[in-house]
Amino acid sequence: MANILVVDDDTNILEVIRTRLEANDYYVEIQSDPRDALECVKEKEFDVIVSDIRMPHMDGMEFLQRVQRLRWDVPVIMLTAYGTIQSAVDAMKLGAFHYLTKPFEGKHLLTEIEDALAERGRRQEPAAGQIGKYFPGVYGVSPNMKALYPLLERIIESDSTVLIQGESGTGKELVAQMIHYNGRRRDRRFVVMDCGATPGSLIESELFGHTKGSFTNATETRMGLFEMAHEGTLFLDEISSLPLDLQTRLLRVLQSGQIKRVGDSVMKKVDVRVVGATNLDLKEQVQKGEFRLDLYYRLAVLKIDLPPLRERKEDIPLLADYFLQTFAHKMRKDPLTWGEGVIEALTESDWIGNVRELKNIIEAAVVLSQGGSLTLEDLEWAGFSQEEAHQGLLPGLSGLKPAQLSLPEYLERQERELILTALQENNWVQKDAAEQLGISPRVLCYKLKKLKIETSTNA
Repeated sequence: MANILVVDDDTNILEVIRTRLEANDYYVEIQSDPRDALECVKEKEFDVIVSDIRMPHMDGMEFLQRVQRLRWDVPVIMLTAYGTIQSAVDAMKLGAFHYLTKPFEGKHLLTEIEDALAERGRRQEPAAGQIGKYFPGVYGVSPNMKALYPLLERIIESDSTVLIQGESGTGKELVAQMIHYNGRRRDRRFVVMDCGATPGSLIESELFGHTKGSFTNATETRMGLFEMAHEGTLFLDEISSLPLDLQTRLLRVLQSGQIKRVGDSVMKKVDVRVVGATNLDLKEQVQKGEFRLDLYYRLAVLKIDLPPLRERKEDIPLLADYFLQTFAHKMRKDPLTWGEGVIEALTESDWIGNVRELKNIIEAAVVLSQGGSLTLEDLEWAGFSQEEAHQGLLPGLSGLKPAQLSLPEYLERQERELILTALQENNWVQKDAAEQLGISPRVLCYKLKKLKIETSTNA
């Protein structure tokens, strides 16, 4: 029986939640004062914590941070009124598992509790092929992955900046989480920023914070992600998308350990481990003048190159089975088995989208499956094509031989066709096409200009 702690200053809400959870065989403890709740966390083991954001004596944000220092492996679900959704989003940046907007349906709460319990299990149990530490979803028994583990062991023990390079979908954020949750900063916050998905005009205030009135709509003084991540880890995804002027500011922070909020004149000391990630070759970006050389060297003190899934096919059955059982449980289905020829078909695929593509295909196939096993037909309904997957090409490029072109020309044509197909399938909505491609809208915009793909007449 799972133990759930619920914290809210509204006693009526506490009783409603307790009644609902106890009716579903959960052991529930309620607290109306977050200070008392913290004492409970120190003394008892809880599997999931549900907490309001607006509370007297201590708000939910501070409560979340203190819980993470005490029990980093316990997922926290935040409750928020409609007007404080931004606070809930900020809480997720600080490491909250999810948030629910009041009023919420009891079934929705139960679903979130089940997902949080599954996450709790993943945080506690190392996956197959791991090296005895907490590797959240980083699976691998292939030579490429086994060769990576000793390097990760050494990186965990250090406090230097890290650069993770790898194709989209290879699991860069999962590796960053693993580094954080196994290092000395594990009891502090793991804060994430997607540089590619954040508008350039907002990145500065997101990273460094701002003072009230420093720019239009700055109605209150706000802490930046560097301050949120103090004594913890800041993960900068798609760091190659960072504008050059902000690259200069980031370099200064990495060198001095100090930040200054937008509109402020006071420097603040921060102790943050920065982990950057990119699906591009930063050395090539440096040569193009799109990334600072000095920042590259400062980031790449420790460097990890994640292999694409096609170069570690021995891991596909292991990953596929993990996704199969995870989604079957999430969708309240009985454990599924593999139909004839499915694992062989999955292993033969080149998986251009890497682990993310494999995960999405299996999720869709589990939704569409009807029997006790997942079949080739289920995969086909989910969009998996054995012929195209084996070629690793789109249909329009299947007859094109690499030898007829130079490698850069061949790859550029393949990339162009992939982008055009995604745009067409999403009615030329660039945001949706970028999501399908596994890149940010900003990166897609850059590629459209680079490949000279016109979209204005089709938008």
